[in-house]
Amino acid sequence: MRWTWVPLLLVMGCTTAWERHKSEFAQREADGQYDEALDEAKWLIENASDEAPPEERGMASDTKRQLDLARVAAKSGDSRLAVHALRETLTVDSDAAPSVAQLFNQLPLDPATRARFESEFGWNTAALAPGDVPLPHARDAAAGCWAYHAREIRIRRERTVMTPDGRERQISFDARLWTFDAATRRWHADGTWMNDAGAATELVGGPPAARYRAVLAADHGFYTDERVPGCHREYWQGPFLENGTLFVSPKLPGTVAAAGD
Repeated sequence: MRWTWVPLLLVMGCTTAWERHKSEFAQREADGQYDEALDEAKWLIENASDEAPPEERGMASDTKRQLDLARVAAKSGDSRLAVHALRETLTVDSDAAPSVAQLFNQLPLDPATRARFESEFGWNTAALAPGDVPLPHARDAAAGCWAYHAREIRIRRERTVMTPDGRERQISFDARLWTFDAATRRWHADGTWMNDAGAATELVGGPPAARYRAVLAADHGFYTDERVPGCHREYWQGPFLENGTLFVSPKLPGTVAAAGD
């Protein structure tokens, strides 16, 4: 009787972790166990570079995994995660815009949130693939506005120290958070100044560190590490990062002067 288990054990022993998680993802989604399918979709994305076979690597496969994550996130009711996955999909492959639009239109979003993301996705699509405008407002994306945050910066301390990697420049800063309300087109402060709100570093003689340079440039001004809406793009310097984020400005867009105290 025990010999009947031998073929099964051999099959299980030859199955890779990638194959197991891929199979589990498909089975969980088919069974309507979307929370569990989400965990498997995340595992496949996080481990693709190490575990995926050669034929399941590259842009097309990365795009499919992000769309899979967006689909099961939508089915599980996690619209925030679904939107995040759709953002990542556009970043990986702008030609996936029609698929992104199809999934986005199925999300149960309130009108204000939907309008904000339509403008954001439209702007990104117009920037990445000007020939594709599948989302509403994409043709007017340059004027698109959505809510986002910025930080008013005051450098508190600058110093150079010796580290195991060599001499390092260090700065710490105080900050105050501001939020842009797209509906009223106004900024408002969220709370008061925070002392020692953050820090940034850069190796002396090393390559420029994007965040360190951005904070230096934002002293007595503002920076945002989010994507900037099209209606404010001309006011911000950047992006400092290749993913299209981290901008600085001497004043908040649409204001006459810096907010000050």
